[in-house]
Amino acid sequence: GDGDTEVSFVDEGDIGTCTVLAVDDPRAENRTLYVKPLANTLSHNELLALWEKKTGKTFERVYLTEDAILKQIQGETLGL
Repeated sequence: GDGDTEVSFVDEGDIGTCTVLAVDDPRAENRTLYVKPLANTLSHNELLALWEKKTGKTFERVYLTEDAILKQIQGETLGL
């Protein structure tokens, strides 16, 4: 893609805490629990920009299409 799709970054400890709390919460029974903190939603380009600012370096960006990624996955699965 172009790197502008936003994703949520969640610490695994936070996932564990939410899971344990949900077990004893009747509101969570037979439901899907989504953990998506608004404060940690960034695109890959935004994340790279933060790292570039922190390190003072510019990182090379390589953009791949969905088809290219799927072909790469299939090749690794087939051992090619």
